[in-house]
Amino acid sequence: MYAFGDSYIDTGNTGSTSGPSGFSYVSNLPYGCTYFHHSTNRYSDGRLVIDLIAQSLSLPYLPPYIYLINSNQKPSLMGVNFAVVGSTAIIQFLCEKQPHTQHHSSIPSNLAHLVQQLLGVSGV
Repeated sequence: MYAFGDSYIDTGNTGSTSGPSGFSYVSNLPYGCTYFHHSTNRYSDGRLVIDLIAQSLSLPYLPPYIYLINSNQKPSLMGVNFAVVGSTAIIQFLCEKQPHTQHHSSIPSNLAHLVQQLLGVSGV
């Protein structure tokens, strides 16, 4: 399972140093305190809908893409979460030209990351 979207399903991509600026508060409690009992960089104090979907399919929670990159882990065939707060359907270079969206990710750039991950997983 691969996830794209914004804060509703962002499982930790925002909490990175390269993520959108001004959103570091999710790296602290109370975010994550109800279910995980520690900060999770999620916009919730518990699980997100994407976590419940993964659980219902007997899959592990989707790791945030940035975690895989920062920890040099190989992507899992079970999936990756590319969602990041403020994500938009606008092409990335157009986002960068708008001052209010310049630090946000775009769905097209997330799809490019998916292609890179799939090529890495399949060995193509």
